Amino acid sequence: MQDENSTSLTEVFAKFACGFHLEDAPEIIVSYARLLLLDLLGCALGGLGTPEQNAALAACQSLDGGAGKVAMWGTSLKGTPRNAAMFNGIMSHVLELDDFLGIDHTGAVVLPALFAVAEHENDFDEGRFLEAMILGYEIGRRMLAAVIQNITVQDGTQLEH
Repeated sequence: MQDENSTSLTEVFAKFACGFHLEDAPEIIVSYARLLLLDLLGCALGGLGTPEQNAALAACQSLDGGAGKVAMWGTSLKGTPRNAAMFNGIMSHVLELDDFLGIDHTGAVVLPALFAVAEHENDFDEGRFLEAMILGYEIGRRMLAAVIQNITVQDGTQLEH
C-alpha cells in the first residue's frame, strides 16, 4: 500500500514528461531518435507480404470494418487510430529487427501510436513528434528497467547508442 505522502511511479513519469522539452535533449539523442525512426519504418516495410501482414490486416478490418482515416503502412487501406497503430506496430515487429537496444522493441509500440495520433488529429509537428518519441522511449525503457534489474540508466538517458 502506498503512503499518502509518497509519490507514485506514474506521478514521477508524468512530472518528467511535462517538464521535458526537445531543446533539453542533447543533439546526439535527437539524431539517434531520427535514426531509430527510419529503422522502424524500414522494418515495417520489410514485414510487407508476410503471413503476419495478412493476419494483421484481417484482424484490424474485422475490428473496425475498414473505417478510419489513419494509414496502414505499406497498403492503400486506412483504419481507426487504434487499429492502424496496432497494424503498423505488428508490421514493425514482424521481422524482429526493430530498434537496436537489444531487450525490447520500444519503437514498435511508441512510433505507430504517435503516427496514428498525429494523422488522426491532422497535426504533425516534427519537434513535438520527436519530443514525444524521445519521451516514449525514455519512459518505456525506464519502466522496463524497473521490472528487469539488469538494465541500467547511464548518463541520465535510456535512449543511447
